[in-house]
Amino acid sequence: MKYSKKICALLMAFVMMFLSAQCVWADDDEENKPAGTPVISIISGNTYEIEPGTENKISLRLRNTSSNIAQSIVAIPSVVDAENNPMSISIDAASNSIGSIAANAERTLNLKVTTDRTAPTKTYAVNIKFTYLNRDGVTFDNTATIYFRIKNTLSKPIFEFDNFELSSDNIKGGESFDFVFDLINRGPLNMYNAVVSIDGLDSATIGASGTNQKSFPTISAGTTEKLTFKLVANNDIANGTYPITVKVTYKDENGTENTYEEKYFVSVGAGATKNVDLKVENMAEP
Repeated sequence: MKYSKKICALLMAFVMMFLSAQCVWADDDEENKPAGTPVISIISGNTYEIEPGTENKISLRLRNTSSNIAQSIVAIPSVVDAENNPMSISIDAASNSIGSIAANAERTLNLKVTTDRTAPTKTYAVNIKFTYLNRDGVTFDNTATIYFRIKNTLSKPIFEFDNFELSSDNIKGGESFDFVFDLINRGPLNMYNAVVSIDGLDSATIGASGTNQKSFPTISAGTTEKLTFKLVANNDIANGTYPITVKVTYKDENGTENTYEEKYFVSVGAGATKNVDLKVENMAEP
């Protein structure tokens, strides 16, 4: 009987030790579990207006939408379509580190966005990637997408025709001469699919000897295109002033087609030995 009691006591002791060990192991496992997954969200909206040619300050309101603290947060902005990106985006602070956000708390992230004046009207997707630690030092990340909308209201380039000259100021009737001038794009925007033409020509007076138009895929801001058109004076041209129109058709940064023209006059006067004297003038009326 005493022997049986000893065996029961030993068995009970063994069971208690096993259960105690299980509790210790369970406590150890609980302590080693991650404290939870923080989640950083942008709650101030998803679309922001960007003015081209200036520095834009954008404030994003962030919220930790979890019940777990997010520590050592780093924010990295990037444009989704990087190849055609006209923007420069950075955190408006000394570094990309923005500190910590407690559970269900908020803070502000300030961005600095710059674009050049030629940026076309378009909406660009921008990713903000957040990396951070929970209270156990486990690293997490998530990405929020916002949109920057550029509206370029000043989408027409500033340009002019200048430096007109003729290859000869004295020719015979029936001879050709070069009509030369510059198209100067003074910026700040490019001209696209530009077609420059000479209109108002008449074979009975002054006509074209060859083509009367020239095409350019792009005339970049700050550049000059020198154009030469070959014209011909009729054999029987009389003294007088003959109007011609210099015209350019182009597309602006928004893809809108525009037309601009100026009127010039080629003055023909009597010269020696039946020649005619030529000069080109820019005037509103002959």
